[in-house]
Amino acid sequence: MNGVKNRLIRILIGLVKRLIYVNLIGFGIGFIISGFEVFASWKGYLLYSTVIGMSLWLGNEAFSIYFDRRTSWLEFPLRKLFIRVIFSLLYSTFVMIIMYMYIWFFVLNKTNLENFFHYNKYSFIIFYACTVIIMLIFHTIGFFKAWQTAVLGQERLKKESVTLQLQTLRNQVNPHFLFNSLNTLTSLIEKDQKLAITFVKQLSDMFRYMLEQDSHDTIEIREELNFLDSYIYLQKMRFGDNLTIKVNITDKNQSVVPLSLQMLVENALKHNEISNDNPFEINIYEESEYLVIQNSIQPKILEVPSKGIGLQNLRSRYKFLSEKELVVLSTDSEFIVKLPKLSKPA
Repeated sequence: MNGVKNRLIRILIGLVKRLIYVNLIGFGIGFIISGFEVFASWKGYLLYSTVIGMSLWLGNEAFSIYFDRRTSWLEFPLRKLFIRVIFSLLYSTFVMIIMYMYIWFFVLNKTNLENFFHYNKYSFIIFYACTVIIMLIFHTIGFFKAWQTAVLGQERLKKESVTLQLQTLRNQVNPHFLFNSLNTLTSLIEKDQKLAITFVKQLSDMFRYMLEQDSHDTIEIREELNFLDSYIYLQKMRFGDNLTIKVNITDKNQSVVPLSLQMLVENALKHNEISNDNPFEINIYEESEYLVIQNSIQPKILEVPSKGIGLQNLRSRYKFLSEKELVVLSTDSEFIVKLPKLSKPA
């Protein structure tokens, strides 16, 4: 009940405002025609302004609301604006002629059209001109408001789509990492069960970190390196002195994509031979605005098939977050990936 009452009050206030506006316009027109004599004939101007002005305003407004609900401004906006203006001109002309004649015959009690146009020509022309200008302004403002709302709506949907895509990319990392970690654990169980238990404890700490970072798009290099140290520790348990990973980074206050360093090290370990005869070395260092991950290429005898999903995922995530692209360089002897440094997260 209160909702209906409040709505009626809003409608009433809106009508009063419109009534004030059209009468100000009417008396303005009267002042242009007659000067200060408009105040001597205020009743007539009040009648003209109220009857004609309100009919024009409410009719055009109703059409505008109907038009907005039926069509989108983003499709052929100029054509729609042209249709609105043409309708306003035709409707305004029809209303003014009908209303002027109604006042002429039934209010002023004239019995014929003699002197009708002579008596009303100036007020008709000025009122019509002002009405056209007001309607043009009214529809132009409506056009730009509707266009702005539609564009903002599209931008919002686009942003939501990008966020969803980014979350999907981010979620692809966890299953891949889990699969490789379980393979490592299986290998350790066969060799040393106590070592496997230590591995599980370290692995649980790592997954706790991964869950904490799941909702973050970027992470400080300092924290990423701490996480990488834990991962390196687990891999050293498996490969021993056959694996060497050197990290030389001094600027740790900027950011990278979470798990990016770990994923690149994991890929290097996956695709290269690591043994007593073929010790493996990975170097991680900084180069201007990039973190560089470099390793020699020493393919396994039984090459592990690669679909490049990890690098593709990482490249896509950087496209969402930065204008700087991830750089991949590959020669016969070495493989290099350059990760752009990102601004520090808020």
